[in-house]
Amino acid sequence: MSEIEENFSQDSVDIKATLVKYLRYWPYYILFVVLALIVAKIKLRYDTRIYQSTTNVKILDQYNSNEVDLSGLTGGNALLYRNVNLTNEIEIIRSRRILQQVVDQMGLETQFFKVGQVRTSEIWKEEYPFLVIWSFNDSSKIKGSPMFQVTFKSANEYYLKVGQSSGEKLYNFKDIVERKDISFKLVPISGVNYAEYAKKNYIFGFKYNNPENLAASLSKSLGITIVGKTSQILSLTLKGPLMSKNEAILNSVVEQFNEDAIKDKRRVAESTETFVNERLIDIVGELDTIEQSLASFKQSSSSTTIEMDPMIYSQKAVETEKQLFQIETQLSLAKGYLEILETGEQYSVLPQQLGLEDNQVNLQTEQYNSLILTREKTLLSAKKGHPIVESLNSQIEQLRSTLKKSLKSYISIQKDQKKVLETKENNAYQGLSSVPRIEKTLRDISRQQGIKERLYLFLLEKREAASLSAAVTSPSVKVVDYAYSNNNPVSPNTKFTYMMAMLIGLLIPVSWVAIRSYFNTKLYTSAQIRKIIGRRNLPVIGEVPHVDKDVSRLIQKNDRSELAEAFRVVRTNLNYVQKRDSEDAQVIMVTSSTKSEGKTFTSLNTALSFVSSGYKVLLVGADLRNPQLHSELGIDKSNKGLTTYLFDESTDMDDLLIKNALRQEKLDIIISGFIPPNPAELLMNGRFETFIDKAKSKYDYVILDCAPTLLVTDSLLLASYADLTMYVVRSEVTEMRILEYILDLQKSGKLPKISLVINGIKKSSRFGYGYGYGYGYGYNYGYGYEYGEDQLKWWQKALKKLRFWK
Repeated sequence: MSEIEENFSQDSVDIKATLVKYLRYWPYYILFVVLALIVAKIKLRYDTRIYQSTTNVKILDQYNSNEVDLSGLTGGNALLYRNVNLTNEIEIIRSRRILQQVVDQMGLETQFFKVGQVRTSEIWKEEYPFLVIWSFNDSSKIKGSPMFQVTFKSANEYYLKVGQSSGEKLYNFKDIVERKDISFKLVPISGVNYAEYAKKNYIFGFKYNNPENLAASLSKSLGITIVGKTSQILSLTLKGPLMSKNEAILNSVVEQFNEDAIKDKRRVAESTETFVNERLIDIVGELDTIEQSLASFKQSSSSTTIEMDPMIYSQKAVETEKQLFQIETQLSLAKGYLEILETGEQYSVLPQQLGLEDNQVNLQTEQYNSLILTREKTLLSAKKGHPIVESLNSQIEQLRSTLKKSLKSYISIQKDQKKVLETKENNAYQGLSSVPRIEKTLRDISRQQGIKERLYLFLLEKREAASLSAAVTSPSVKVVDYAYSNNNPVSPNTKFTYMMAMLIGLLIPVSWVAIRSYFNTKLYTSAQIRKIIGRRNLPVIGEVPHVDKDVSRLIQKNDRSELAEAFRVVRTNLNYVQKRDSEDAQVIMVTSSTKSEGKTFTSLNTALSFVSSGYKVLLVGADLRNPQLHSELGIDKSNKGLTTYLFDESTDMDDLLIKNALRQEKLDIIISGFIPPNPAELLMNGRFETFIDKAKSKYDYVILDCAPTLLVTDSLLLASYADLTMYVVRSEVTEMRILEYILDLQKSGKLPKISLVINGIKKSSRFGYGYGYGYGYGYNYGYGYEYGEDQLKWWQKALKKLRFWK
């Protein structure tokens, strides 16, 4: 950190000075707090009260509901209980598809209002003054409508005004109001006294809102939270100005969500029923074929019954036959299921709960159906090429492929088990050599017949179960609490509003002072400069007051104005900075960091101050890039000047002099002249040294009005010809960081004997800095120039009385 930054930082953390800076504005704090409280009271008076409504529902497991489970003759188990994924259910409830149904079912696209002189309030169904029937050329292009205001003239007539327009037209309830893309008709409500409305001059408003936009807005405002970590209860909340409307919307959301889940269940049940019917047709055909084979065999073998001796069968054969039946059943179901996967539609739901004993296949089927339903719902609001849809397609294809592999693997396992059981059965029958061949053949046919008959009965039961599930589908939610509202509004919060008003009332003036102070990086007075530069040897030889536009910028002969006194102080302090030690003229260069800091103004008035003391002075416009001296004299800058002398060796200095400038006998001026393309090269060609030597032999003081040091190097090139430097900084213009640059110039010796002149100091004090011209004794000097109390404005007098805070 630089020395200047350290000094400034140390000064900036002065707690006492900081408190004084802020406390001096205490009347503004009181004023803004009072104003903020008044605004808060008005705001609370006319703010719309917002109420919160809540409903609690329990999400039921759709896979473990009260559906009839006929696991069938195979002894298959029902699906295991699965916990509900509440995150998925929350997203479904908040989906635009569900909320769009709520908007359509409740007619929320039409909003009604009661218009008051100050506040317009929304009204709900029981307060509707009439109904509106809308008609659109293209409803998808209608994003909404302006507010229509209705004032009744009589029981059948009304005035209609659009938005804030001043014009209104008279209509009848039978009339259709035509607009550009929208038309509507007002329908009276039975039992409403429109004559009373007309008598009391009630004003009602209504407007149309796009249902899709309403659904999106409702999705954002609908709050859904899980009650507890392990529960399956969701709490739905909605905030709005009307409690009854909030409650109706919440109840409708729950109802539409439940209906949507029931529809999904019915689709799965219907798909299962269709599959079972198709399998029944195949089984009936196979059973008929077996029965015909049995009849033909009996006829050809002259056998009408199968005589079986139970004792010839061992218990092993009985068990083997039972297991073979179960395997045949599973194979039949699995093959039929695989056929649907391979030949059915790509994105259709699959039958569930067919009795397959492979839990993995059952679980994959549920996941597959869930993805299919999610994809269909997503396509309602997104196109087929949407990334979400593509992702779902990929998941479905992957799961479909996995399901096929699982089924093929299951079929292969069942076939292997069947071969093993058939081998066991053959071994069991090998010992029955006494059983005639015809009985064994009939037994085989009879066994096939029994398998098909039992499979037929099993599928009939499954079809009945699917039909019952489709007809009597259990709800997906159980309402714990129907929508209810808190009578205390959640907004606006009175205490919080008043507290914030007081805080804002304090923060506005405090922030104003803080921001102004923080961004106050300008220089103002010598006292401030001394604080910043510390003990560095950088003298301040004068403070020049700000000159108003209607006041002369140049000091006059025998002038006793503040401006003249300030430059007399500058002249005196210059003599103290460097006393004359030779007969040669004192060469003073006047420069600044940037333009608009007043170096030409300072140069000219310093020259006039020396002239008033009897010295002969030459003022030279040494700024060859942006000269300003000619404008102060009111002459054309294209006249001959210093550049002419430097460029043309035949030009003599005397040819350039403006004698007795500004009616001062001892003041000569040489302006800069035309602007050259190469100022630095001209100053280095050796002619300027000759110019200075000649000027010093003729004048007591030579004052050089030089270019700014930050912008160009011209002033640094002239530094070797000067005896001292008047460095001009301007109050409220020059940045504080410029002082570090000036100190670097002093330290490096690039400019000789730098002394600061602060230009443009105003009478008022700002940001806690007090300005006084004259180093503690004021600018009166006995001439009556002290700023009197009668010259101050009322607020300046008030602030002056507060100086005891210092």
